[in-house]
Amino acid sequence: MAAARYKMISIPEAQSTVLQHTPVLEKETIALSAAVGRMLAETVTAKDNLPPFPASIMDGYAVIAADGPGEYPVVGESRAGTMDDINLQPGQIAYITTGAPVPPGADAVVKVEDTEVVKAAAEGQQKRVRINKGVKAGQDIRQVGSDIQAGAVVLEAGQRVGVAEVGILATVGAATLPVHRRP
Repeated sequence: MAAARYKMISIPEAQSTVLQHTPVLEKETIALSAAVGRMLAETVTAKDNLPPFPASIMDGYAVIAADGPGEYPVVGESRAGTMDDINLQPGQIAYITTGAPVPPGADAVVKVEDTEVVKAAAEGQQKRVRINKGVKAGQDIRQVGSDIQAGAVVLEAGQRVGVAEVGILATVGAATLPVHRRP
């Protein structure tokens, strides 16, 4: 048997040799919708805090924790995407849904399971709800930037963009991406 003509090298050494002789392709900007399978040319950072406002973790009532259990008038609602013009005062509560902004003045959320409707809102009357359980300030509220802080690295340059990465990039508002041109 004849001796091998070329010296056997390790896989890492072979990869290093190939990469040393492979030029990096120039950068282009593409729509996020076309990014799957592409390689990021620059690191992507979050432009804003997520959530951008204190947000409810669950459906329930926005309250002032110091008020404690008791019966209160419901002075408004906060739902994801919309909030009544309210500024909660002591002795008032507001209905709130998961992900909705916590109204100004409120400092906690009581989950709906710990409440009961005392009086449904009839025409011209306010709904009243009994809060059956006390809460601590900050309870069931996601603070500003608790998911992603402004300036945080979302994805590093050189990362391949997959379906999950598109979801993360969409969450931080990246509509276009700097990627390396395809060969």
